[in-house]
Amino acid sequence: MSSQRARRRPVHILVPPPRQVLNAPHLPARVEQHARWPPRLGSGEGKVVFATTEPDAGSNTHRLATTATRDGADYLLRGQKYYISGVDEADAVLVVAKTGVDERTGNAELSLFVVDTDAPGLVKQSLPVSVALPERQFTLHFDDVRVPVERLIGVEGDGFRQVFHGLNPERIMGAALCVGIGRYALAKATEYANTRVVWDRPIGAFHAMAKAKIEVELAALMTANAAWLHDQNEPAGEAANMAKYAAAEAALAALDAAIQSHGGNGVSTDSTHTPSPPHHSYSSRAASTDSETELSDQVHAEQGRERRRNTQAAVTGPRGLDLNYRP
Repeated sequence: MSSQRARRRPVHILVPPPRQVLNAPHLPARVEQHARWPPRLGSGEGKVVFATTEPDAGSNTHRLATTATRDGADYLLRGQKYYISGVDEADAVLVVAKTGVDERTGNAELSLFVVDTDAPGLVKQSLPVSVALPERQFTLHFDDVRVPVERLIGVEGDGFRQVFHGLNPERIMGAALCVGIGRYALAKATEYANTRVVWDRPIGAFHAMAKAKIEVELAALMTANAAWLHDQNEPAGEAANMAKYAAAEAALAALDAAIQSHGGNGVSTDSTHTPSPPHHSYSSRAASTDSETELSDQVHAEQGRERRRNTQAAVTGPRGLDLNYRP
């Protein structure tokens, strides 16, 4: 994979599907799957994306309508998935489909299938979105897509457990990514705030980023705990969910603090407008930034307090309050 493609491809579309392909227990097709996917996924030559969400079910797997029906040595997949990321860059899709119904609970019995992105009957429709994302979104239509039985992951009907066996490490991975993003943003912000001088002092003396730092490091501890539980084969679902939530919130807070510390340059799309003091561009010098405005306000407030102290000293004098004093 080229470095350019690696930089723009989100990591999350590369990791969780292989996780489910390789770690599903008691695989009848383990030899075939392991021989094909690990080398290609590890080198970046092969890519797999995950398809579970549906228009009428979202990510509620109990309500999935996509079905896989046994037909001789194959399965026939029928249904629809949407908001599936990166299909145009992938070799295969890991599809969650209903293969039966649990007679005791009435819930769907799910199974996982590896489906080639160029399989006959699989129609991919680009799904335009307003938000800027590193990958494109798609709606997938499965019209009797024929999938060999060897592409079944694990055993039929055991897909629900396999899905969550793969989602927990995905959540931990997402939390770790957010911790890294938060640390990176705060490091950049601190470097800038400690060298950007306004009103004869660095803006870092006034711009508070300690709270964001605390939140990022707390999230890092939660992430490490979730990872340890998963590595020890202990129940990690709750810890993984909490770590992902905490890390995402902390990363957003850190990014906001970093953007605020850079002021107008925090939203510039031109990297040349991110100054490296003391050589600032004209646009960066002219920008009225939140941090500099805050610093200006605090300097003026400090000067006002100093004037009041001087006035109070003159009013009070060495013997107490002088009622005849007029400032």
